Amino acid sequence: MTETQPAPAPLRIIAWAAIVMSASDALDAGTWLLWPAPNPLAAMFPQGIGLVGLKMGAFMIELARYWSLFAAARLVVALAALWTGIALLRRRAWARTAMQAFCWLFLAWTAWTAIWSLAAWLFIVPGTAPDLSSAMRVMQIIREIKSVGWTAVYIIAALLSLRYLRGPQARAALAGGNR
Repeated sequence: MTETQPAPAPLRIIAWAAIVMSASDALDAGTWLLWPAPNPLAAMFPQGIGLVGLKMGAFMIELARYWSLFAAARLVVALAALWTGIALLRRRAWARTAMQAFCWLFLAWTAWTAIWSLAAWLFIVPGTAPDLSSAMRVMQIIREIKSVGWTAVYIIAALLSLRYLRGPQARAALAGGNR
């Protein structure tokens, strides 16, 4: 494929999605760096939310000790993904492999946060969570269902991106783009 031909639509969609999502994540990670420690979840639940076999308050306090490190690492990954998305849009061959790595990283992170969120929601020890009215509980359930739905959308998008990036169309579109 010559440089004058436009990149295939799936490649442009993947590149722009990466650019938008990683720029948003970089902004969010930057706000994390500005957030005063201890982390906001520990501040919201100073007594902790007890989970079966785990005391969230202690975990959040420990996490707060490394808050700036997590924020800096998240910012570096977001900026690297942003750079990769731009390189993919500019049809650099190396960006195909890098974007696949970011898709796998995204899938691993999504799986971890989904498991953590589900565990936190399902295994709250009675009496340790804030007392919620029935309407608030319904809203919480709706929020969790919505979260699961969006997680599924993101996972499907990442898997479809991986499938495309590993295929012959992406290889051909990026052949010779190692400038």
